[in-house]
Amino acid sequence: MHNENENNQTLRPDGLLEVNQDLQQENQLLLTQLAVLQEEMERQHALPPAATVRIDLIDDHVVQVCAENLANAAFIAAWKRNLAAERRHAGANGRRSWWRQLWQRVPGAARLGGQGFGKVLAAYTSGGVRAVDQLFDRCMAAPELRAKALTTLARSLQKEDALAAADLARKAYELEPRPFRLKWLALRQYEAGVMEQAQANLDCLPEDTPFSESELRQVEKLRQQTQKFWHGKALQLTQFNERQAALRKQASETLEKTAQLQQRVAALEALKSTLIQEQAWLRSEYRLAQQDKAALQAEQVRLQQEGATLVSEMQAMAAQRLELQQQLDTVLAHNQALTAQTGVMTTQMQTLLSQQEMLKKLGASVEVIRDAGTATGGRIEEAFKRQSEELLKVRRYLDNVVKNESLNVTRQVQAFLGVQSYFASGELPMLNSEHHSWAIDMDLAHYLVELIECNAYDLVIEFGSGISTTVVAKALQLMQDRPPQRTTASFVSFDHLEPYFQKTLAHLRQLDLQSHAELHLAPLADWVAASGKLYPFYTCEDVLAVLARQMPAAGRILVIVDGPPAAIGQHARYPALPSILTHFAGRAIDVLMDDYVRADEKEVAQMWLADIDAAGQTARLIEKKLHKDACLIEIRPALAVAQ
Repeated sequence: MHNENENNQTLRPDGLLEVNQDLQQENQLLLTQLAVLQEEMERQHALPPAATVRIDLIDDHVVQVCAENLANAAFIAAWKRNLAAERRHAGANGRRSWWRQLWQRVPGAARLGGQGFGKVLAAYTSGGVRAVDQLFDRCMAAPELRAKALTTLARSLQKEDALAAADLARKAYELEPRPFRLKWLALRQYEAGVMEQAQANLDCLPEDTPFSESELRQVEKLRQQTQKFWHGKALQLTQFNERQAALRKQASETLEKTAQLQQRVAALEALKSTLIQEQAWLRSEYRLAQQDKAALQAEQVRLQQEGATLVSEMQAMAAQRLELQQQLDTVLAHNQALTAQTGVMTTQMQTLLSQQEMLKKLGASVEVIRDAGTATGGRIEEAFKRQSEELLKVRRYLDNVVKNESLNVTRQVQAFLGVQSYFASGELPMLNSEHHSWAIDMDLAHYLVELIECNAYDLVIEFGSGISTTVVAKALQLMQDRPPQRTTASFVSFDHLEPYFQKTLAHLRQLDLQSHAELHLAPLADWVAASGKLYPFYTCEDVLAVLARQMPAAGRILVIVDGPPAAIGQHARYPALPSILTHFAGRAIDVLMDDYVRADEKEVAQMWLADIDAAGQTARLIEKKLHKDACLIEIRPALAVAQ
C-alpha cells in the first residue's frame, strides 16, 4: 500500500520537463547576475583614483552565488538522470502486459530465494554484482522484483560497505523510479559521503514525500553538511581566501605608501608656505629700498641744486675778489691815504678765503653724498638680483619635486590597477610600468580598434610590433567570440629586434592571443627603391608574397606603419607602402602611420601619394589630431572609384 501511494506521487515526464526547464532558466538568471556583478567590479577597478585611496575587498556574495550555482548544477544533473530513469520506466510500461503473462508461468521470487532473497545474497557473496545480474537474467525477474532484491541486498551491506549499498540503491531506483526509492537512495548516498548527489536527489522529491523523525534529522544534517561542502567548493574555485589576503596586503601597502606621499606633500606645502612668506618679506624690503632710493635721489637733487648755488656764489665771490684785487692795486699807490681802508680790506679777504674753504668742503660733501647714493642703488640692485636667482632655484627645485612625486604616484596607481586587473581577469595589463605610460598613446589605440571594428578587413599587416600588436589581436578575438560570429581578418606583424620580438610574443601567449597574431622576426636589410636609393627595411618579401597568393582579389587590407624607428635614417618608413603595392596591387588598402607630428613622416606621406598616383590609383589622406598625430591614407583602384 505504501509503494502504491509513493508511485501516485511521482510526477509525469511532461511535468518533469517543465520543472527542468524552469530550473535551467533560474540557473541562467543566476549566471547572468553573476556576470553583471563581475562587470560592475571590473568597472569599479577601472575608475580613476580619487583624492583618497579607497580599497573595496572582494565581497563573499560572489562565493555564495557560485555555491548556489554549483548546487543548482548538481540538482539539474540529478534531475536529468532521474528523468531519464522515469522515461525508461515509462517506456517499459507498454510491455508490462506481456511480462505479467510470463510472470504467471515463471515463479520469480521463489527462484530468487523467497521474500528474504537468499539466493541473491549468496550470489553477491560469491561473485558480486555481476553474479547477481546473471541470476536475475536466468530467473527472468521483473524490474520491480529486481529493485526489491537489490534493496534487500543494499540493506545487508549498509553498515559494512556504504558505497556499495549506495550503488545498489541507485540501481534499484533506476529499475523502479519511485519517490520512496529516491528518498532511500539519497539517505544511502549521504551515509556513503556522496553529499552533493544526496542533496540533489532530495531536492528532486515531491513536496509531500513523507519522512520519519530519524530521516528528518538525517536530512537536516545532510543539508548543513552539503551547504558547507558547496561553500568550500566555491571558495576553492574562486580562490576567495587567497585573493582576499592578496588584496588586503596590497591595500595595506598602498595605504602606507599613500600616507608617506601625503606626509611628503605636507612637507612640501610647508616649505612652499615658508618660501611664499620669505618672498613677501623680500618684496616688502624691495619696496622699502625703492622708497629709500627715491628719497636719496631727491636728496641728491637737492644737494646738487645747493651745490650749483654755492658754485655760482663762489664765482660771484671770485669776481668780487678780482675786483677787490684791482682796487687793492689802485689803493697801493695811495698807501698812506688808504691805510685805514687796508685793515678793512684784509678782513674782507680773510672772510672770502674762509667762505672759499667752506665751499670746497661743501663740494666734497656733495661728491661723497653722490657716491653714497650710487653705491646704495648698486647694492640694492645686486641684492634683488641675488634674491631673484635664489627664487628661480627654489622654483625649479619645487617643480622637479612635484614632477617626480606626480610621476611616482602615477606609477604606483597604474601598478595597483594592473594588479587589480590581473586578479580580476588573469590577464597582464597592457601597461609600461617603467615609463608610467602605454607603449602607444591611448587615443591611437582607440582609433586602431575603431578601424578594425568598423571595417571588414581581410588582412592586417603591421610593421613594428609592440603593445599595438596585443591591441589588434585582442580586438580580433573579441570580434570572433562576440555573436553573431564572423570570420575575422588574418593578422601578421614584423619586428627586426630579437628582444622586442620575444617580449611581444610572451605577452601574446600570456593573454592567449597567439592564435590571433602571426609574429615574424624580420631583421633589417637593404631595400632598393625605384630611384636606386637604399633603405634599411624588414626582410618580409617572402611572407608578403605568400599572403598575396592566399588573399582574394577583392580583399581589403589595413597596414599599420610604426617602424622602423626614426634613428635608422631619413625616411626610414618609406619602403612600407611600395612593398605592399608590389604584392597587393589593385586592392583596397588603408595605411595608418603614427608620429605624423614629425616632419620626416609628413615627407614620407607625400612620397607615398606620389607613388600611388604614378601607379594609376587614387588616394585620400586623412590627418588625425592625436597626441603625436597620425595619418590615414585610403587607397582605392581607379576602376572601383569610377564605378
